[in-house]
Amino acid sequence: MTRSREITSLLASFVILLTIGVASADVPISSRPTFDCEKAKSPLALLICSGEETARADWDFKIAHYARNFSLDEADRAAFWKDQDKWSKSLDKTCRLSGGPPFSQKQKSCVIDAYRKRAALYRSKLSGDALAESKLTPEQLLQIQQGLITLGFFNGEADGEFGPRTRVAIKKYQEAKGLPQSGFLSMEQRQALLEGRTASVGSSNAGVPSQGTSPQSSPPRADATNVIEMTMKDSGGCGPLVFSKAASIAATIEHRLNDRYVGPELRLSRATKEVLFGKYIVQWTDDDIETAVRVYRGCDVKAREEAIRKCQRSGGPGYNTRDYCESRLSNALTGYPADRFRAEVVNAVSLVRNAIAQQKAKEEAQIAIAKQQAQEASERAEREHQEALARAEQQAREASERAEREDREASERAEQQAQIKRERDKQEAQREEARLREQAKRDREAAEAARQLAETEGPKIAEAAKEAAEARRAREEAEQRLAQIRGQIEAQDRTRNEALAQARAADAARQAAAAPAPPLQAPSAPLPQAAPASRPQAATGVKTTGHVEFHNMLADTGCDSRYSREKQADLFASRYKGQRMTVTGEVASANKGKVGIRMLPSTLTSDITVGLRNPQATYDLNIGQRIRLSFTVSSHGGCLLPFGGSDGVIEGRAGV
Repeated sequence: MTRSREITSLLASFVILLTIGVASADVPISSRPTFDCEKAKSPLALLICSGEETARADWDFKIAHYARNFSLDEADRAAFWKDQDKWSKSLDKTCRLSGGPPFSQKQKSCVIDAYRKRAALYRSKLSGDALAESKLTPEQLLQIQQGLITLGFFNGEADGEFGPRTRVAIKKYQEAKGLPQSGFLSMEQRQALLEGRTASVGSSNAGVPSQGTSPQSSPPRADATNVIEMTMKDSGGCGPLVFSKAASIAATIEHRLNDRYVGPELRLSRATKEVLFGKYIVQWTDDDIETAVRVYRGCDVKAREEAIRKCQRSGGPGYNTRDYCESRLSNALTGYPADRFRAEVVNAVSLVRNAIAQQKAKEEAQIAIAKQQAQEASERAEREHQEALARAEQQAREASERAEREDREASERAEQQAQIKRERDKQEAQREEARLREQAKRDREAAEAARQLAETEGPKIAEAAKEAAEARRAREEAEQRLAQIRGQIEAQDRTRNEALAQARAADAARQAAAAPAPPLQAPSAPLPQAAPASRPQAATGVKTTGHVEFHNMLADTGCDSRYSREKQADLFASRYKGQRMTVTGEVASANKGKVGIRMLPSTLTSDITVGLRNPQATYDLNIGQRIRLSFTVSSHGGCLLPFGGSDGVIEGRAGV
């Protein structure tokens, strides 16, 4: 298995090496993040560097972020960056990145979604040219920067990020073309910049969107000769500007190829992305070099003739001869000759060509080594396979012989164990037979003992049966007496109910026939803080009733009510609770502002317990004294508990 994994690994390496070539230089910049992953330390940065999908999300967010930043006023950008830093730090907690790599797909999806939502938020606040720029790809932004570099407006590195230096370069370009300096290119300006022509139409307002169009950008044109010639003529054709462009591109490429902080593939990729006079340097041919030299030399001759004529026109008598002017301007006109220009261009092209050749040679060597290693691994695996087959056959023979021996031994052991089991079963059967004989003997003895016991204990059993019959008769007599007692109790209850009904009828007749009741005898001495002798009904504003009302309440909701407990509670709540009631009865108890009234002769304690409005009014009350009491019904009574009242007022009292 180890050799198989080694072969698989070598074959995978071989396939990877076959796919790597000069084409690696054409990998889009959006496949890697906007920052150097070798310097990434935070969990978020390490996750962004973990794949192309996270890198594309980083680019999408960064492009929208720069567009939103430069669409704001200078005073608002500090708060914008502060909010951006706060959001970025919150992702560690939101997506649970504190553990660091390796990262799960759930964590990657969380960060990608957060980046895309943030980019969409920025774009929702943009419009016009700023919104169009935020939708460009990194490759399109890179081409715009290269166009600005070619035209001499941008001296930085083309990296696809539209930061402050790129904004300054765009404003310089717009100023040179007589356009509003918004810092954002319109669609027409982008096309003019990439095609090497002067944009004649500018954006009327950087915030006005272009309806029905989408941002477009073009790669270097297929007609490379025309592109080089046109770009050089737009830059002046010759002189320090064009010469320094060729010299600086060679220095830049050399710096890219010798950058120690990035890998060889990235160094070559960055070097081949450099553009000279509108064309990628990796695409330059010998004819392109000659075209550039021809344009440079022709411009050089024209510039020399123009300088000599200017010298002749400005000089005095004797000083305006052609020989004099040629001698005088020889040093100034030969500072940047065509041969030196050719050398700089050839140097830049040669650097890239040599780097590609070296990379190709290195890759071919790696491929050859991989092929050799794969061949050796295949041969080694074949040998090991044959050896493994031979070992497997030998092991199979040994296993077969060992299995036969084990089968014979197992058969012999099984026969011995079976013989032992037969002997053991025979002995167990003999022991069981002896045990059964002994048990049968004990059973016979027990039966004989039971017969003898029955003969001696028979009279006692008959006596016990007689006593049980007498106990049953006594229990039946007790049940009959209990039934009689219950009948007596029911008769007493009926008598009590009849007496209660008669009392209710008498009260009703007395109240119907009698005149208004005379006032009761006032107490001999006034109580401290006594309540008024009577309380007018108009003052309370509540209905008051007499004994009939109490007996009705007792009949509907009392212990002898014909209704269920649930209906009693509903009747009490709907008819009686909260109503004012006036009753006359005997004082059963008086203590701490509460008085208990006995209304029925059969009641042992009290039928109503009322809290008085004036607690001092109970001071002079006597047990058994009849009083007239007005109160508000508050709580439901029953068989054991009295009805409750509150806000009671003693309206009259009499002696015992």
